[in-house]
Amino acid sequence: MGLPKTVGSYVEGDRFWNRDQELKLLIEKLDAGANLLLIAQRRIGKTSLMHEAARRIQDRYLCLHVDLQDCVSVTDAIATLAAETRQHQSLWNRTKSVFANILQTVTDRVDSLQIAGIKAVLRGGLTDGDWQNRGDSLFAILADSDKPVVLFMDEVPVFVNRLLKGSDYQITPERREQVDRFMSWLRANSIKYQGQVRMVITGSNPIEPILKEAGLSATINWGRGHQ
Repeated sequence: MGLPKTVGSYVEGDRFWNRDQELKLLIEKLDAGANLLLIAQRRIGKTSLMHEAARRIQDRYLCLHVDLQDCVSVTDAIATLAAETRQHQSLWNRTKSVFANILQTVTDRVDSLQIAGIKAVLRGGLTDGDWQNRGDSLFAILADSDKPVVLFMDEVPVFVNRLLKGSDYQITPERREQVDRFMSWLRANSIKYQGQVRMVITGSNPIEPILKEAGLSATINWGRGHQ
């Protein structure tokens, strides 16, 4: 009897099949220290591929899954990334120190909060003026881990398009500057921590046309490690 179809979430274990070549190539690239751009239509199985890869390499890497699909601001994205370190106690202990002044309101119960709750607290304390410094500190923590980190960042094109065009679908100088800052920050950290932090940028739509429309194509050029 065949396996039942699964709708809505990713599949794993015995339900993950017929993607051996893609999985092998993904892990090979990660082992080589590459940063990857993975684009495919919805329902193809990107998320399942990422989670299965993470399961198979978890003895050698710390893997974080950061879904930006529902993020509406850069501070939202940073809060999401920080909250996901809760999955690994060694990372989370150091993350708490970076965001100590924000977390002080829930110090006595922060470790009992779910990731969504942690994200909400962090997002409320971050500002447009300090997200970059906090994000740099967060990357430094990831790079200093006892194992290399793989950062799976899902639906980055959706997030970038939302930042760039807003609810009125208009590119403004302010929105362009915001995307430029975020993508340049991500690129700078990918280069600075090459080999220590591998990034897998994924999405259901290509990101290059979105950035090209705003004249920001260079921000996705991550040099030697980008595949």
